[in-house]
Amino acid sequence: MPDIGPGIRDPAFPWARSELGLLLTMKLIANRTHDRVHIADLWRAKAIDRSWTAHVPESLRDRLSEWIDAAEREYGDSPH
Repeated sequence: MPDIGPGIRDPAFPWARSELGLLLTMKLIANRTHDRVHIADLWRAKAIDRSWTAHVPESLRDRLSEWIDAAEREYGDSPH
């Protein structure tokens, strides 16, 4: 399991949140179907775009690009 840091604390939420770049890295390393779906959901919600490839380790950038390509083919511009 990759180290995703201590999380981001916010008094409005009772739980820690991960920095998005670290979350993407964890999802890309795990490389499971539901991780691909989560990344597609982030892309569809416009939480990430192609610029996010710069926020993950170089060894994972191609995988993120491929997963975004797949989401674009599957969903186009539809948010659903």
